Amino acid sequence: MDENPKKRRKLDPGSQRDVERQDNEGQTSQALDHQIQRSVPQQCTGTTIQGSNIVNSNVIMNSGPVTITNQSIVENVNIDELCKDLQNSLVEAAKNASETIDPVVDLDHIIDWVSLEIAESNEPSITNETTHHHRREDFQKMYKTFEGNLSLKQLWPLAQQEAKNEAETKCKTESAKQDNIRKHGNVVGILGEAGIGKTTLCKILVQEVLKEKSQMYDCQCQYIFYIPVRNMDFKTETFFLPLLLSSASCEYSSLIKEEQIRDKVLDKLDKNPNVVIILDGLDEADINLDSQPSNISKYAKSTAEYFIKNILQGKLLPNAKKYVTSRPRQFYDLHNDCRPRFKANILGLSKESQRKLCREICGESYSDVLTYLQNHPDIFAYCYVPVNCQLVCFCIHQFLRNGNDQLSHCTMSKIMTSAFSLFLDSSHFRENLNSEEMQKELKKIPALAWYGFVNKMLLFKKGDLKKNGIDNNKALDCFLHSFVAGKRSNLRFKVIEGKKVFFFSHMIWQEFLSAMHLILFMPLEDFQQHLHEFGSSWWQMVTKFMFGILCQDVCEQLEEIFPTMFAHNDDEIARKIAYLKNFTSKYLQDSIKRSFDFKSFLQLCTLVYEFQNEDLTSEIAEKMPTMIAVGGDLLPSDITSFHYVLSKRKNSIDLKFHVNSIEDSFQHFFEKMSSIGSILMISAVSCNKGNLDLTNMQSLVKCLNKITCLSLNGCVISGNAAKCLAEGLCKLSAPISELYLARTKIGDTGAQYLSNCLRKIKKLYLAENGITQNGAEFISEGLKPLKQPMTCLELSCNSIGDEGASSVASSLSKVEQLDVRGCGFTEEGVKAFADAVKTTNMKKLELSYQDPLKASHRPITISCDMEILLKKTSYHRDRITGVGVELICEFLKHCKQIENVTFKRLSYGDCAATAIAQLLYNLKHLEHLDLSNSDMTSDDAKVIVRSLQDPSQQQLSFLSLSYTKIGDDGARFISTYLSKFESLDLSNCGITAIGAKYLSDGLRQLKTPMKSLTLGSNLLRDEGASSLASSLSKLEGLFVSYCGFTEKGVETFTDALRKAQINQFGPKQFFLSYENPYQTSVKADPPICFTCDLEDLALKLDYSCSNITGAGVEMICEFVKRCSTFNRFSVTGVRDGDRAAKAIAQCMHKLKHLEIRNCDLTSSGIKALADAIRSLPEHQMLDLDFSLTKVNDDGAKLLSTCLSNIKQLYIPDSGINAEGAKFISNGLLQLKEPMEEIYLWDNDIGDIGAEALARSVHKIKRIGLSGCGITHIGMEHMSRAIEKLSQPIMFQVAENKIGFKGAKSLSTCVENINFLNVFRCQLTEEGVRILRKAVDESPGVWRWRPLGNF
Repeated sequence: MDENPKKRRKLDPGSQRDVERQDNEGQTSQALDHQIQRSVPQQCTGTTIQGSNIVNSNVIMNSGPVTITNQSIVENVNIDELCKDLQNSLVEAAKNASETIDPVVDLDHIIDWVSLEIAESNEPSITNETTHHHRREDFQKMYKTFEGNLSLKQLWPLAQQEAKNEAETKCKTESAKQDNIRKHGNVVGILGEAGIGKTTLCKILVQEVLKEKSQMYDCQCQYIFYIPVRNMDFKTETFFLPLLLSSASCEYSSLIKEEQIRDKVLDKLDKNPNVVIILDGLDEADINLDSQPSNISKYAKSTAEYFIKNILQGKLLPNAKKYVTSRPRQFYDLHNDCRPRFKANILGLSKESQRKLCREICGESYSDVLTYLQNHPDIFAYCYVPVNCQLVCFCIHQFLRNGNDQLSHCTMSKIMTSAFSLFLDSSHFRENLNSEEMQKELKKIPALAWYGFVNKMLLFKKGDLKKNGIDNNKALDCFLHSFVAGKRSNLRFKVIEGKKVFFFSHMIWQEFLSAMHLILFMPLEDFQQHLHEFGSSWWQMVTKFMFGILCQDVCEQLEEIFPTMFAHNDDEIARKIAYLKNFTSKYLQDSIKRSFDFKSFLQLCTLVYEFQNEDLTSEIAEKMPTMIAVGGDLLPSDITSFHYVLSKRKNSIDLKFHVNSIEDSFQHFFEKMSSIGSILMISAVSCNKGNLDLTNMQSLVKCLNKITCLSLNGCVISGNAAKCLAEGLCKLSAPISELYLARTKIGDTGAQYLSNCLRKIKKLYLAENGITQNGAEFISEGLKPLKQPMTCLELSCNSIGDEGASSVASSLSKVEQLDVRGCGFTEEGVKAFADAVKTTNMKKLELSYQDPLKASHRPITISCDMEILLKKTSYHRDRITGVGVELICEFLKHCKQIENVTFKRLSYGDCAATAIAQLLYNLKHLEHLDLSNSDMTSDDAKVIVRSLQDPSQQQLSFLSLSYTKIGDDGARFISTYLSKFESLDLSNCGITAIGAKYLSDGLRQLKTPMKSLTLGSNLLRDEGASSLASSLSKLEGLFVSYCGFTEKGVETFTDALRKAQINQFGPKQFFLSYENPYQTSVKADPPICFTCDLEDLALKLDYSCSNITGAGVEMICEFVKRCSTFNRFSVTGVRDGDRAAKAIAQCMHKLKHLEIRNCDLTSSGIKALADAIRSLPEHQMLDLDFSLTKVNDDGAKLLSTCLSNIKQLYIPDSGINAEGAKFISNGLLQLKEPMEEIYLWDNDIGDIGAEALARSVHKIKRIGLSGCGITHIGMEHMSRAIEKLSQPIMFQVAENKIGFKGAKSLSTCVENINFLNVFRCQLTEEGVRILRKAVDESPGVWRWRPLGNF
């Protein structure tokens, strides 16, 4: 068909030349002469050129055919001139290709370029491209404002950086890194779906590269190859350079055919970094993309597949800048070695580009078309694809011009049907197919679409066409045609594209035609088999188009196209409609069963909207729940569909609306919801991101009377929008419950607007809004006229300062809850609130202020919530100053049930003590008061304690003034009020012995003892100990650690304890520390600390202490004596052990287990212990452990006299020799019953000691002699004695060198041993064998250890 050159720019080179590449052989002689004249240098003397006659010594020509010897031309060609001509030819070809714009609509003016948005791409989680349009999260991109993060000039630097990053991780040497960067840093992959604008972007790229002052690269491009891949011949083998030139539609000299010239030109290209290659449409290449590429020489002959892969791999023309476009699926199918490392995605047309293109197409009707599209975002959404944008704009333009009634409820199904109808109405279509042929052939295209859809195919080969009956090219040629000159319009678009590989121009055509096949042509039985799939994500668009095709308006259009089909299949279509209605009912039931899945319900609304059946819509609307949470990533099309269903509802409904950001869906939602009557209530609206301009706010205000809670935290609200909101609030008949405007940047201007409508707001949140003192004044003035107080006002994180605090405080009676944290207050501002609170019944106040003494520290925060405080029995506050305490106390004084108050790290100032005193006066039932870790002085203490003199004030169970500065003066004053405290903590208060005397005097005046007095970390010294000891009977617990006591002070307390015990008084708890009299180094050792708790002792019946002295043990024993029974007493590391032993001896009758380990003990101490043990009743048996204590032989002699009262005796490593063993043996012989255990490990008793113990072995059940220096001689004595036993014995002789002979001796008595330990006894292998044999034959030995003997 003839083209009209006035109405459009030139077609692309492929269509100009029918994609015929000019072969080297096809150059005309005239062109050849021209190239020869330009290429042969003038230095070739003797050469003349006259017409067709050339004469020189090497060339002989007559008037006949020109014959030139190749050798002469090759030698004389100027390669630089030839390359320059080649540059010009390539530039001309690229310009011709890039100037082509092929719009969908036939216009009478030149259409201008529009920009495409590009963003950096990441590796996909899946490689199946066909799922792209069916995942909702990706489909949402259609509706968002595209914001590409890349420009064209950034592509190549980012590719370089990507290659550098890869080189750092994969390459070890510097040369390998540079090679990797050269190969992969010069290639950019550009990805995009069908119809998204990949070719357009390539043409824009060409124009940018060819600009004289292009910013794409550091220097000007010299060679540019723009290669549409679909035009390449992938079957014929050819040379590399001719392939590049012909594929770029470049006219070139036949000299390139000469091998030497071709190679020289190729060498220049190979080294030149100013070469740009643009491969457009790699997905259309008829090659095996994922195969491993073979290495090809640039001089060799091969197919286009191998040349392309070697280009992408960086092996051919590695210095050239390469760009390759492709669909994602085919791109990721490409072998990894060839796949570009850096990738960019074409997102499509931005909103601005869509409007610009709409203006180009619609002309004077642009405003009407744009307005319509903005009101129908479900249609506008598809315009992000350039082809769709042109098609949609044109169809809407036609509808408006013709006054088409379809515009009332226009759907994408109607758009597609209208476009399809216009396409079929075109002259070229009707000229090629008559009516009968059209009916027959036309249904094959929907069948092909269905075949691809159900098999998840996007690309079709000729075999696929034949499978679907497309074996003649009539219908296919019509759909491949790009110009439609019909009766009703002039359109220019393609439904199917391709030459060797075919594909639908966009996925939407394949989905629409698949739906057409399902509804119009598929047998009912086959249709039923797919019913269960209609709700899946893969079927989302096809199902939508099925419902749209069944819309009455669309059916009427299709009936005009397929009259025969409708006449014969009317009953089947009706049954399919019934099936789809049943599908919607089941779909709704499933959504409700899943606790109402709103996303699923939106999909249902979309289907109902496409169908536009009144009865079905009303049925769905009434089955909706009465409360729906509308939220997530809402699309404007969702809102259109949802509104369509909601508008048919008669019963009331409540919505909760939440979106993450302000986008088109926000405005569209409120515009649509404002048209719903009184049945609709919106209990909550929430959005936390985006710019809320006047247009959006105007839409929102239309629904303000329906909204209960409005949250716009984080949205930037313009001044006009804030004014609009305030005006809308003023018009409300009833106040809005909650209004959240935090971080909206409304400033003082917004505060002024809102101050006029505070009566219409119950709770207002204005945190982080840049409000200053002026804004605070506006709000304060707006509060004062209120008849009823606001429930809540938040002004936190606004710099209103102390002056602003005074303004707000003046109207504090008009607010029940106020939050002014982070507002830049000092103590002056807090004071203003503290004074104001006294005259109000405020329920909650939160504020923060800066401590004047700690300006670099974080501000102090106060939170007083009466609702919470009234439920509490305790209040705790840390790090605060006096004015803050005053404010808190104003709230606490109303909380009569508060029993526990803590103010730690308090800076008192002038008013804190007075406020606390007033609090104590008001809280008659206060039991626990902690004022520790503060700068309280004695004067402050006096003010606070004096408030307790009221007779109605009950006794405090606990008062802590620890870590304060009250000193002796404070102790003196407090001592007169000790009757008001059950427990008192005055740790680290600077009290000395003087203060201790005051306290002691006060204690003696008490009628009943105090539960506890804590004076730790006060320097009382021994004098203070004497004072306190005199009043010990008036204390149940005394804690005096780190008070500078020596042993003298401990002795004083011990004497007092003895006297108190006689009178049955005295403390039940004692925590004491004193200086170590036995210093081990020049540096002072830490004090000795120990605790005595009578209740704990009575419960555990166990006490252990270490590194203590005898004086401390004496005090501990005084507490042990007070226990009715006791179990275990353990001391370790006592230096004056005799003193400790004598103290322990006095309470020996209480013990069952005694451990004196590693203590300095002499015969004197051991004698005291032995005498005490011997005096025990006959039935009282004791476990005694002297491990590492040097008992020696004398001590063994003393202990031997009391063995009758010892059940188990442990004296390992205690300095006992053979003489001591004899004493112990003699003591054992005196026993009436055998002793349970005796362990003498690591005592050097030798064979003599073993012989002595052998005489009394029948008086022992378990004996341990490991490491005692025994040889085979001693073992012979022991073996003979054991052999005579009537009861088996447990025998441990490990680490004694008894050797083979000892093993042989033991083998004679193992039948009387139940446990044998001969570890490391040098038994030898033979000795172990003999002993093992004896053990195996003896059933009595249940365990033995022969390890380490060879």
